[in-house]
Amino acid sequence: LGNAAEVRFDDPVDAQRAMEELDGSELMGCPIIVSETDLDAGRTLRVEGLPDGVGWQQVKDHFKKAGRVAHAKVIVAESPPPGG
Repeated sequence: LGNAAEVRFDDPVDAQRAMEELDGSELMGCPIIVSETDLDAGRTLRVEGLPDGVGWQQVKDHFKKAGRVAHAKVIVAESPPPGG
């Protein structure tokens, strides 16, 4: 399924703008899916479809187009066990 990230904004208005403007955009040549989470009163977004090797700084730089990013964390997908 690929890697994902959580991106938290200082302002929920910026998070909403990011979801509207950056959902379907490309990061390092891969289209990303941006969705709301139930965390932090609408300030935190989930980002899916990240390419291997993407770092938190690249995610943060991509999302700062929409407003001030407080935190970005990449969640690396675990590989299935061999033979599984």
